[in-house]
Amino acid sequence: MPVFQNPRCYAAELGGCSKDISAEHFFSRGILELLDDGPGFNVSGFPWQQFGSVPQPSVASLTARILCIKHNSDLSPLDDECLKLFHFFEEADKKLGNKRFTGLGSYEVSGEALERWMLKALVGVLASGNAAKDDQRFLKSKPPLAWLQLLYGHEPMPERWGLYLSYELGERVMGTKQLTFAPLIHEIKVIGALCHIHGFRFLLAMTAPGEDRRGSLLESALYRPAHLAFSHKGRSCSVQLGFKWNGGNDGQGLEISYEDKKT
Repeated sequence: MPVFQNPRCYAAELGGCSKDISAEHFFSRGILELLDDGPGFNVSGFPWQQFGSVPQPSVASLTARILCIKHNSDLSPLDDECLKLFHFFEEADKKLGNKRFTGLGSYEVSGEALERWMLKALVGVLASGNAAKDDQRFLKSKPPLAWLQLLYGHEPMPERWGLYLSYELGERVMGTKQLTFAPLIHEIKVIGALCHIHGFRFLLAMTAPGEDRRGSLLESALYRPAHLAFSHKGRSCSVQLGFKWNGGNDGQGLEISYEDKKT
């Protein structure tokens, strides 16, 4: 008996689809609801947005019917794991902003799950027709089978593919709650995705970067970082997020000096 493939599901090539299509959140409902609690929240990066000219999109609006219920449900653990990253930023800001807090706050998240979550967002943007380069909007497209196998954990990321992390100097972490996401497109080929979260740059490489990274987005980025840590400038306390990796990483972490909000 042939395995059912739902033509409306972008993961249909893997087989085993359910008959009903569900509404897929690009960036996970739990993450959007966590961020959407004040006037500082902003999501940007979609081609239909022009900065300052359209209202901030609602949580409900950031969805598309591009996955069957079965394949959507299979990716739910990625949303749950990635939510830990966003909770970490919230907790780091809360703890280090508390004058009574001392010592070390320690958290952990799966690095591979973050990579696959970014790939999930990238595939969702492409499959829903929300990808663009300059003024050119890309047509809806289903991901190649190789990407689906990576997304659903059937294959590991190839060497030097995956997550790179860097920090934009001059930005105060959690000064604004902002999530920006965009595909990285070279000529007409999608080579990855760029996600800005609270002043940090998370880059997903879906091809092996060249050796010379000068002047590129990866110039000062860490590949598969070991940790991300905030240390308070005036007090002896810090909060750290460890990244768990089944495969190898660069063994380096990102150390950030935390400053109190200016009053």
